[in-house]
Amino acid sequence: MENIEIKSVRDNPDKWQAFSEYIASKWTDEAGKRLYDDCIFHGANAGFCLPEWWVAYEGETPVGCVGLITNDFISRMDLMPWLCALYVNEDKRGRGIAGMLISHVKGYALKNGFRDIYLATDHDSFYEKYGGVCIGEGVHPWGETSRIYKMETDK
Repeated sequence: MENIEIKSVRDNPDKWQAFSEYIASKWTDEAGKRLYDDCIFHGANAGFCLPEWWVAYEGETPVGCVGLITNDFISRMDLMPWLCALYVNEDKRGRGIAGMLISHVKGYALKNGFRDIYLATDHDSFYEKYGGVCIGEGVHPWGETSRIYKMETDK
């Protein structure tokens, strides 16, 4: 896809606040932003390959985001890593940006020794387009459940 650049917070640790601002604006309110600030700030210089966060840019404008973390607030702590916070701006959907972000995460995970990645979602028939297979259900700390998908990193 032309004109889309995926930037990682680890490669741009001085821009962690801009990453957090964008990602949090898609997933939480002002009170919840502290969680993203703390995670992204510490992830920018973490000694382990996780967490990692990416923002897709078209020029200087953020158009999408995704993260790869150790657990996505779900009971299946035996599984790792977790694709999280996938989002594409509504006016940019249908251009393949989500697929680019997922492919980027898979490549990063594979490079770091992970054969599979997981995600928790309530979406139907979205992640299957990218190789996701529903493997069951998990429970969140607040009592709700989500389907758990597995994706192979080499496909």
